[in-house]
Amino acid sequence: MVAHGSAVGTQFRPGISDYNFLIVADPVDLALLERLATLAGKWRKRRISAPLVLQPVFIANALDSWPLEFLCMSARYRVLYGEDPLAGISFQPEHVRLQCEREIRSKLLLFRRAYIECEGAPKRLKQALDRGGRRCRRSSAGCST
Repeated sequence: MVAHGSAVGTQFRPGISDYNFLIVADPVDLALLERLATLAGKWRKRRISAPLVLQPVFIANALDSWPLEFLCMSARYRVLYGEDPLAGISFQPEHVRLQCEREIRSKLLLFRRAYIECEGAPKRLKQALDRGGRRCRRSSAGCST
């Protein structure tokens, strides 16, 4: 089990920041998910996000398609229990570039759509962009140092 993100760094803000965990297990089956699901209510009250639950093989096979997520996790984490599932992982620069490009292009399309849906009204557009900006910041929150 790994804690990652602001909770293990200097940017943690009590009462505002949440806690993020990665659980690596094999197998990841319904019994495990059901056990974790019984804790979801307690976690929510304590600002603990539902953990990512991955198999080791998933991590190994996803470094090309999810490099930013694993790069962010590996930038700031602490092993709480078991082996270090992020030790020794590496990223191909091309994979990181491709994911960045996909993310930026997706946001551009969403912002264009928001402009049209808001009929160009400045106040509504600002609200839509603020919501989109928060989503962008949240998706990269664990990456900053």
